[in-house]
Amino acid sequence: MRCEVAERTISETMDEGASLPAPVAEHAESCPRCTAFIAGAWRLRELSRFEVARPMPDLVPTIMAAVRSDAAPRLAHRGIGRFPVRLLAGRRAVASALVAGLVIGLVVTTGGVLPRRENDTAALASEIPARLLAAARQLEGYVATFDITERNWTRDVPRRTFVAHLGFRAPEEFRVDVSDTTDYPSAAWPRNDLSLATDGRTWRVRGPDPCPAAALPDCPASGPVERSFRNRPPFDPRTAMPTDVIVPMTVLAAADRVSVIGDGSVGDRPAVAVALAYQDATPLFRYLRFLGSWRTFFPQDRVVLWLDRETWFPLRYEVFPATGAERRLWTAQAGYPPEPPSVPVFTAVVSTLSAAPPPPGALFGSAEPAGGGDAGFRDAGPASGSPPIPALLRPGDTAGLVPWRTGAFPSTDTRPYREEIAAYASGLGWLTVTRVQGWTQSAPFGAGPLAEPVTLPGGSEAGAYEPATAEQPRRVALHTAQGEYLVASNLPRATLLRVAASLPVTGIP
Repeated sequence: MRCEVAERTISETMDEGASLPAPVAEHAESCPRCTAFIAGAWRLRELSRFEVARPMPDLVPTIMAAVRSDAAPRLAHRGIGRFPVRLLAGRRAVASALVAGLVIGLVVTTGGVLPRRENDTAALASEIPARLLAAARQLEGYVATFDITERNWTRDVPRRTFVAHLGFRAPEEFRVDVSDTTDYPSAAWPRNDLSLATDGRTWRVRGPDPCPAAALPDCPASGPVERSFRNRPPFDPRTAMPTDVIVPMTVLAAADRVSVIGDGSVGDRPAVAVALAYQDATPLFRYLRFLGSWRTFFPQDRVVLWLDRETWFPLRYEVFPATGAERRLWTAQAGYPPEPPSVPVFTAVVSTLSAAPPPPGALFGSAEPAGGGDAGFRDAGPASGSPPIPALLRPGDTAGLVPWRTGAFPSTDTRPYREEIAAYASGLGWLTVTRVQGWTQSAPFGAGPLAEPVTLPGGSEAGAYEPATAEQPRRVALHTAQGEYLVASNLPRATLLRVAASLPVTGIP
């Protein structure tokens, strides 16, 4: 078989969510060029996120069996014992889960087997995003510890363990410290001890640079590195706060519905399980992957996320290998051993949890990092509270968020335009309004060439919309008589467009 024919078939089956024909799969397994093409094609789709979500294989029974067998976490002061998982099961124990699907049937509860109606599951699938959004807006603080297990990082180190301590104080104080507790073969192996902290205006990270797998344990760089920035603009995505691990705003809160696959409890905490592909769950892992060396995951690997029914905090999440020839080819090329779809290759479980806000300044500390870069933003008004917002940066509808920060980047030789920003926030929810004067490029400010043309609510203005990615929030760019505008937020698309439509500006073609 010619590689050109195989590559065309591979691309078509990826786009259509189908399985590879047997002759193509057999050819690809023995062809280095086609194996590399498959890996590159998945990577391209993961980065661009253009593909249609593929159906989830019927893995719910095996996944849930694996979850049952694991030891449960113990939430501090909450008496968490064993992790009793309760599947949504019918007479024939069928669990058919799609990425945007749902499971119907019966729920096995603590008191016995009770019927659960299909419309109950459908209602929950539609209600979870709104509940997550409400929880995020009301959140004032968060302190938690996660116990983490990663499998198959390398053949010499098939299992690594970590403890991650997280803290958040609304709206812009965040800290995570990751301690590597792995028993390595020798002291020569690099330890993945990491930290990230920000008080909103200053941001720093510390830890080892990524090490190529082929070089382990002799990494090119020895010892941790530290990077820092001062004068950080509000909610800057380049120096991000990876807060989806607290409430999955990017992952789930902006969706119309989620895929509910299980109902049960974590000890005495009622919980619900949802499933999604790893490519859609990457923001959940950003609190770990800002530095250091980590294993990779196949884009269609399954993430099972257990949410607390009261607080909607993630209590546990796991990554299960996908099935199929593409996954097997990817596994071989990545150098991993065979990975059964019923055995998680990554697990994170909450061991302590509190919604009490940390004291002001406790997360970042009083000492600013030495050296580092200057992001260049100059705050106006008080250091915190409700600053006066310029009229042209005040939308009529702020989605219930309150003014948080405002300021500007001065014009420089490398930035020959003026950029003003106003930020609004409540809990984990935030939005920024940016106005740029002196923009001379033909492309909209802050939007790429693949941005989607949209008409704002009311039909009077047009914008260029881009969805959220692992690196950028969802945003809409406007070309107006008052300058170029960019409205960005972690709130849902409809809310973002509504806010943008309420700006006191006049759009121009």
